[in-house]
Amino acid sequence: MNIFNRSRILMIFMVFIIFSITLFIKFFVNAPFWSLEKREPNGQEQIQAGEDIGPKVEVGTIFSFETYYTECGHTKIMEERASEKLRGYSFKDLSKEFPEWEIKGFEENKVTFYKYVNGLCPDHYFIGIKDGFVALFYGRPGTEARLKEITEIKVELLRDDDRRLLEQGIEVYGEEELMRIKEGLTN
Repeated sequence: MNIFNRSRILMIFMVFIIFSITLFIKFFVNAPFWSLEKREPNGQEQIQAGEDIGPKVEVGTIFSFETYYTECGHTKIMEERASEKLRGYSFKDLSKEFPEWEIKGFEENKVTFYKYVNGLCPDHYFIGIKDGFVALFYGRPGTEARLKEITEIKVELLRDDDRRLLEQGIEVYGEEELMRIKEGLTN
């Protein structure tokens, strides 16, 4: 017998062994393939389209709204109790009620909603100048920023280096830092 025939016989034998092992696992380890039941890997039945089973919103269910801001990478979480109007709502009902949100988690006592927002979170501010006064803006310098407030601090009374910084805009994150810098300008 030459080497080619031996290799061929060995290859056929290996294919037979792999096929046999696969069949053994399918028939004796897993659920039989002829079963009509559709099951998840963990043994739970799959939910068929149109079925509305599972937890429902109860009195006291917490709704957690998580918003991820793509520009700054921050996630803001707002929690509130479900209103009486939403009592008994299912996953499907909430998906219709809050179409702009993805439901990330659903239990009787807590529902977690999630969405992405292109832009900065509301905790980004900058300090600049408006009409000769120090002003606080939402967003970043150089963008179409919304005015938060105009202070009573006149720019002409500030040191030259502070004035130059304000002309460029001083970026600030969070209310605490905003107030700290605002106080520093008054001193």
